Amino acid sequence: MADPGGSREPNAGPSSGLGPGKLYSEIVPGLWMGACPPQEAPDFADAILDVFARQDYSRGEREYRAEPLLDWAGLPAPDLLESLVDWVHEQRERGRTVLIHCQVGQNRSGLVTALYLIRHCGYRPAAAIDLVREKRGPNALWNGSFLRYLMGA
Repeated sequence: MADPGGSREPNAGPSSGLGPGKLYSEIVPGLWMGACPPQEAPDFADAILDVFARQDYSRGEREYRAEPLLDWAGLPAPDLLESLVDWVHEQRERGRTVLIHCQVGQNRSGLVTALYLIRHCGYRPAAAIDLVREKRGPNALWNGSFLRYLMGA
């Protein structure tokens, strides 16, 4: 199992905030999740998976993938979810620090983050969900269809 300790402080700007209830949280070393960047991507991210994809912001020269997911429309297609998780894994295998973000940084980014932990870091579903909630706050992953999918992963 991956070691969830060892956080580092990025240079994300003083108003962005880090940790539960903040803009970004490091879930395991090198894997961050959070909300949509307000103006430009944080400089700690080498690769960004944007599952909101409705707001322009400066990304610079980072690796970037956008796939809009919806909170309220049921579960996204499992093949799409697996493709997103594989993209995150590929970026991490290349040594990149990855930010997975949606609009608020609770459900859509939490779904992909937890699934990544299950598929590639050896977490059991309940442990992955608990870790996301510990790092992002208790309101993370409240979407019932997302939770049911993760528990069956």
